[in-house]
Amino acid sequence: MKPYTEWTLPQPLSDDWEDQLDFKCALFWLIFMSRITYVVLKHGIRETRLAVIHIVGGGKMYYVWLLSFCINFAYYSTKKYGRNE
Repeated sequence: MKPYTEWTLPQPLSDDWEDQLDFKCALFWLIFMSRITYVVLKHGIRETRLAVIHIVGGGKMYYVWLLSFCINFAYYSTKKYGRNE
């Protein structure tokens, strides 16, 4: 591991637009998950669920949001940032 004085800020793997987009999406996902974690810890899971239903609506739209949330969570939490060449 490098000494902390040699650390650099995180950056995309390359200048390719896909790497740039993936890097930015991962940062936004980190911010989003931090906000969700804060709300759950501060107000509880029931209040968080009610707030989401208030924003996206109940019924099918809530389940679409929940499915997209789970897919994004799985994608960004298992993403490996390295090239296999």
